[in-house]
Parts: sequence; C-alpha cells; structure tokens
Amino acid sequence: MNDRAERADSAERERDAPAAGGRDPGGDPFDQPAPTGEEKAACWSVRHRAQGMSHHEVKAALTRARELAADGTDESAAAAAEEWERIADLMVDHAGRYDIDIDPFVQGELAGESHAPGRGRK
Repeated sequence: MNDRAERADSAERERDAPAAGGRDPGGDPFDQPAPTGEEKAACWSVRHRAQGMSHHEVKAALTRARELAADGTDESAAAAAEEWERIADLMVDHAGRYDIDIDPFVQGELAGESHAPGRGRK
C-alpha cells in the first residue's frame, strides 16, 4: 500500500471509530452500549452542576471538561464532556438558564426508568 492509500485508510478508520467511551455520537442510539454506572453518575453530576447556568457558563464548563477528557483514558470524564456538550447544544437558542426539570432528554430518561421492569407501574 502506498503512503497516500495508507493515510486515506487511516483517516477512514478514525472517522468510523466510536468516540471515547465506546459511544458513536452520530450513530443509531439503539446500537450504543448502555452507559456504565460510572458514566451515568458523571452525567448526573454534570446536570446538577449545570442547574441554573447560562449558555456561556455551560460552554466554559464544556471547554474544561474536554480538556479533562482529552487523553481518553477516563470514561467518566468522556461521559461528562459528552453531557456538557449535549446541554450546550440544548441551550444554543435558549436565552434562559439550564433547568433539569425542563430538559426533555432528562425527563425522557426518568420516564423510561420509571417504566422499567421492577420499577414504577406494574
């Protein structure tokens, strides 16, 4: 394989590789591995820290989280960065402050958990 073909092959593998933590943000959400307990805890920690923050504050926190997750060795840091990014994206056209109680993703997650076997309704 020549040098040009090797670079193209490497770029294709990098493009198709899942993000840190084994997640593929652009992929089918039903094909994603379930988050670990540590990743879930990291996401909830982010949500609670983000409570009441403006979009600019969330973007600053996202920048710090990306720096912490940059080496790719800490799955909870990667999950936290992904959650900061999700919240920042949610707030792009929102002039207010972040509120867990009106975050549609969080509310959907809570509703799903309440209907899971062994919880909530029977």
